[in-house]
Amino acid sequence: MSSIVLVLVVGCGVVVVTAAITIYYRRRSFKSRGLVRPKLDFFPKYEVEFVCSSDAIRQSLVSLKFDPSGEDPDRFSRGRIYGDFSAKAIKWHVQIDPDRSALKVCAQWVILFDTGDTWQLIEDILSTAREKASQEEVSALRH
Repeated sequence: MSSIVLVLVVGCGVVVVTAAITIYYRRRSFKSRGLVRPKLDFFPKYEVEFVCSSDAIRQSLVSLKFDPSGEDPDRFSRGRIYGDFSAKAIKWHVQIDPDRSALKVCAQWVILFDTGDTWQLIEDILSTAREKASQEEVSALRH
């Protein structure tokens, strides 16, 4: 009987701690992405401004296997909540703010710490968008 109670208490504790961490992550504000990839970052959620068009960002996201989320053309997601903890598999959300030329990137659920993979994901989005934008410029010059 006491082992059942212990399992229930530990299980409830895990649920409470997980809920508290999730609430903290979701309410935490987005931070600016630095110029240098961090070696260790806790609760990574980034907001970054971009200089290319929103269309180039959208094309970049699609080429990086992000899917539009619902009816909002400026929300994208990729990955899944369960399973692998790598940046390529985790469930990511990206929100484009075309009025501010800004991009918000965060995990759907929670990331406790990161070794620069979130920073690299944003770098991949931006560099692919820059390539798309320069291709559009070359195409426009030819016509």
